[in-house]
Amino acid sequence: MCGSVCGCTIQTEPICGLRAGRVNLQEFTFIFLHQKERWMNMKIVIVEDEAAIRKGLAGLLPKISPDYEVAGTAADGREGLELIRREHPALVILDIRMPGMDGMTMLRVLRSEGNPCRAVVLSAYSDFEYAKTAIDLGVESYLLKPVKVRELEDVLRLTQARASAPCWRACCWITIYARNF
Repeated sequence: MCGSVCGCTIQTEPICGLRAGRVNLQEFTFIFLHQKERWMNMKIVIVEDEAAIRKGLAGLLPKISPDYEVAGTAADGREGLELIRREHPALVILDIRMPGMDGMTMLRVLRSEGNPCRAVVLSAYSDFEYAKTAIDLGVESYLLKPVKVRELEDVLRLTQARASAPCWRACCWITIYARNF
């Protein structure tokens, strides 16, 4: 029993952090709001060797949306890898060519570890091989420097929408099921 006015219960699948079995509507509402908060506030890590671009992006992202939290910045792939492992961001904005470990190598290591973070490449190189490698590694977008603010905004919004889509589908299914129970 949900304890609400209707007193109904709902049967759920183990999706979006919900346990299998019967879940009451109060618990569902709590989990739904928790999931909404998780994908509304997008934690972002910036991995870029050019200090001016790194600092500029870190200052710009919260101005684009207060939902974008810059969890940290790194100047190369090795530093970025450590930061990503520590912070578990939803999104990584990365450059391809950096001293030490490059961005594609860093992303390859993250994927081999099973890290599901989304990635947006920000690069001065329009070489097809870089773009192909980025696509193979599942990046959300490949932006060329200098990037326009509007273009970055669009990519961030699209990435946030893609990140929330599975939860929306699951929560919509549960909501429809609960209403028709």
